[in-house]
Amino acid sequence: MGQHPEAAGQRVVSVERAVIPVDDLDAAIARFEADGYRLATISPADDPRTADMDGPDRAVRLDVTATQAAVITVEPQPFRIPELVPELVISRAVDAQHGAGRAGMQYRDLIPGRLGGRFIASHIAIPQGGPVPDYVHHHAIRFQLIFCNAGWVKVVYEDQGEPFVMHPGDCVIQPPHIRHRVLESSDGLEVVEIGCPAEHDTHRDHDLELPNESVDPSRVWEGQRFVRHVDGDHEWEPWRQPGWIASPSASPRPLTAWPRLAYSEPKGMLPVSSSATRASSSSSSCARARSRSSTPQVRRRFSQVTRSLFRPAMRIGWLPHRPNCLRSPFRAKQLGGAQASTR
Repeated sequence: MGQHPEAAGQRVVSVERAVIPVDDLDAAIARFEADGYRLATISPADDPRTADMDGPDRAVRLDVTATQAAVITVEPQPFRIPELVPELVISRAVDAQHGAGRAGMQYRDLIPGRLGGRFIASHIAIPQGGPVPDYVHHHAIRFQLIFCNAGWVKVVYEDQGEPFVMHPGDCVIQPPHIRHRVLESSDGLEVVEIGCPAEHDTHRDHDLELPNESVDPSRVWEGQRFVRHVDGDHEWEPWRQPGWIASPSASPRPLTAWPRLAYSEPKGMLPVSSSATRASSSSSSCARARSRSSTPQVRRRFSQVTRSLFRPAMRIGWLPHRPNCLRSPFRAKQLGGAQASTR
């Protein structure tokens, strides 16, 4: 099993690396792997620019931004959360431009300004489904949330048991450095990912195989537990905003650093799915996911859910001793349609 870093985002020892300028990072990684090198770290996930690789006789850094070869010493760095720069961002699907990201996934940047580098929000798509060329990896992050919008995706997480399928409306919160892997997806998969900080390293674990033998859902990674929300498994109840309802996560709170995850939407909107309609086979799940995600109700509901998720991101000033930091700077009312106004 791979060794856990001493702290999130911090390298344990100094490493001397030869910087090699490359034009095509994926092709360069494949060439070095053919020569016996192993990928250690790639960054950033949404638009990879560097890849650290460890070989039989030396360590290298493949860099698409480098103009000349060099030798550098990579020193241990403390994990840093950039200062928040609040901003209201509206990203329209009609203007969407996806770029190539890690493991062949397509990334669309929903917050180009990154709120000062504090947060990244990505609309991730896999147009053609099937096995995903992913590997066991973990992220140097403080917070990461994945929300499934359309299609389905099969994933597996360290200490969480067998792989499971996420459908539209499902959500997970990944604690720092939990090992995981994307296994398979339907055609037309769409997920929204929110992470803190915006730029972070993705580390590959060559030693751990998932699912692993131990199962420990209560395990803690740097003050957080893995949280999984399955749409349709819990009751809806009145929310703090008039005319809205909320479905709190059935999973335990990820300890005191973050409040409990909850979904909110205008009252009377159709649910995305129910636990009774879920099946284990990928083919039938794919057909249902496509039919659900194509309806206006689901699209409209997703719009409301993402607003509920993104509003807190506009004002998160995260510190471990501030459990109430996810307080929205907006009020939303159902007046024949969702309307947001600043506080």
